[in-house]
Amino acid sequence: MKNGRMRIMVAGAFTARHRCVEGHPHEHTWHVTAWFRATPRTDARLFRDALDAKLAEWEGGILAEGRDWNEDLAEALATLVDCVEVRVWREADRLGAHWTA
Repeated sequence: MKNGRMRIMVAGAFTARHRCVEGHPHEHTWHVTAWFRATPRTDARLFRDALDAKLAEWEGGILAEGRDWNEDLAEALATLVDCVEVRVWREADRLGAHWTA
């Protein structure tokens, strides 16, 4: 038996609007990868479905203040069951955030 920890990674993306520091509303596409604690042969679709459900809440909407920056989004996604690591980034801006347990 190997020593170590099993992690399952799932990815997704969503597009939503938020206000920049100057207060202008505009749209971004955020990309997400999330890692979950797992055992061998865990059904990864459960994690994918949980991530997809959360991203669907934000898709096409206007993100609330305090939940509208990369760091805020990563922290919100970290509340998913068994989530141990999240990366959120806006590829076009080359900006992102990384949360880890």
